[in-house]
Amino acid sequence: MFKMMTSFKDTIKTKLTDEKKLFVLNIMYTAGWLDQIYTPIFKSNGITNPQYNILRILNGSYPSPLSVGEIKDRILFKQTDITRMIDRLVDKEFVERKLCENNRRKMDILISKKGKQLLEIIAPEIKTAEHDLFKHISEKNAAQANTTMDKLRTKS
Repeated sequence: MFKMMTSFKDTIKTKLTDEKKLFVLNIMYTAGWLDQIYTPIFKSNGITNPQYNILRILNGSYPSPLSVGEIKDRILFKQTDITRMIDRLVDKEFVERKLCENNRRKMDILISKKGKQLLEIIAPEIKTAEHDLFKHISEKNAAQANTTMDKLRTKS
């Protein structure tokens, strides 16, 4: 399905020996590599990676709606203009937006039936990609990587 990478050091042909600097560069390089795998899946279904992320967030809260602020807190792409993304998803009829009954200054955002159907269509493609991605990675390896990246983001 996609080209597997060799070691990061071999790929970028670096002479760097500082493993912590290499670790950060490797994360950035791998993020770009993963984007090349996932973006065509989303694009072929008429959405972007951030829009998919919003749909997954809303699907996870369904049937409870979320506010724009709650979506903003959960989204992976912090630089994304959430309001504009939601406008586009409303235009495509993947989400519904209405005034909150308890707070008329707040908008409730809910995934639509069409949005849920889109996620069902995309799910097998994502499952196949992830099967290929993780065939050489154990649960223990994944847990260690998650712990290491969490430590990277810890400030204290």
